[in-house]
Amino acid sequence: MNPPTRIEIIILIVLLVVLVMLLEYITYTKLKLRCREILRLEMIALKLVIIDMLHITLLWLVMTLPLIGIAVFTELSVVFVIDLILTKVRSFPLLGIEIAYLFLFLYAVMLLLGRFLVKYGSIYKLPFVFFVRNDVRQFLRKHQYIHMALFAGSITYIAIIIDLLIMLVDAPSPLSKEVIGIITALLLIEVLPNKKYENAIKLCKKFTSCD
Repeated sequence: MNPPTRIEIIILIVLLVVLVMLLEYITYTKLKLRCREILRLEMIALKLVIIDMLHITLLWLVMTLPLIGIAVFTELSVVFVIDLILTKVRSFPLLGIEIAYLFLFLYAVMLLLGRFLVKYGSIYKLPFVFFVRNDVRQFLRKHQYIHMALFAGSITYIAIIIDLLIMLVDAPSPLSKEVIGIITALLLIEVLPNKKYENAIKLCKKFTSCD
């Protein structure tokens, strides 16, 4: 058997080099496609995370903004009452108009906040009735990412109640105590006995990415 000639050796080397390059190209192509697929899946996952975080933030705002608004209004009402006390030199008609304005404003706030609490007040209790109601448990298991918003909203509600009670104790006058007492009673009466969990779940569903 004759040994391979120089040309045959060169051809064999060239073929081996071509084969290696072809294998490397195939491997590179597969890796590139896989990387693209991984990147696409990562982008989809990132998009879902951003959407979920947006939903959580919006739900938290819906739960907390009314409470924060009523707390700020109460603080301003107390300041307004103190101002009335410190400016007794004003004429009686003017004081009467300011007091009437205060209670009309209080009535408007109670009317707007009351409608929300009457319909959705039980939303602040959802994290605490997880083991009691099957519908709440099933919903929260299906949408676990909103637990954070619900829990934060419930904690905000408790913190506002505590803050109002402290304000009630430290209130400088019977008028300010009356204003704080009315608002505190509204928050307690419309939330604690509220059992409209179906409405609360429907509200939460508006901020979920799927049904």
